[in-house]
Amino acid sequence: MALSRQDILAHPQLHDLIQVQSRTLVESFEMDKRLSATFATQQRWLMSHIALSLYFNGLRENEGLRLSKFLAAVEHHRIASRNTADSFIKEMIRYKYVTVVTDPADRRYRPLIPSETVMATFLNWLAVHFITLDGLDGGERLALLQADPSLAGRIQPMIADGLLHATAVRNPEKTFSLFTWLD
Repeated sequence: MALSRQDILAHPQLHDLIQVQSRTLVESFEMDKRLSATFATQQRWLMSHIALSLYFNGLRENEGLRLSKFLAAVEHHRIASRNTADSFIKEMIRYKYVTVVTDPADRRYRPLIPSETVMATFLNWLAVHFITLDGLDGGERLALLQADPSLAGRIQPMIADGLLHATAVRNPEKTFSLFTWLD
């Protein structure tokens, strides 16, 4: 059952569920501060979602994540400049959160693959949010994800699309805008 914004805000357990979610996300940060800090600003978080979305969509197209598509998508959505996006990917490669794969048959084709650590962190992030949503409506999202983790690859592009097309997320107003740029 889809809950409206009003249903969610009026839910008697919302405050408790958000507290548990926040505590769990802080614990995740404590387990891997470097990885968490890599995605700590709004801009970097959105670039991460773009990269994962392109990766998952690229798997279906047997192409993977390509740097040129990532840079174009970041520019298209006005998340960052091409140079900032390129620096972000280089940082991900340096910390081994992303691996560049070279095809011996075509050395120009160099897809990027997220590390197991990144994938596990994303699955955890998704699970944390599913626990909250399941607590609001009694759903079974987490059980479905645990039964078939490959669902994450179908769900994440939809999440990224929703985030990238939500003006309030990409360009929050006033005080919240300042908060999104803090590390």
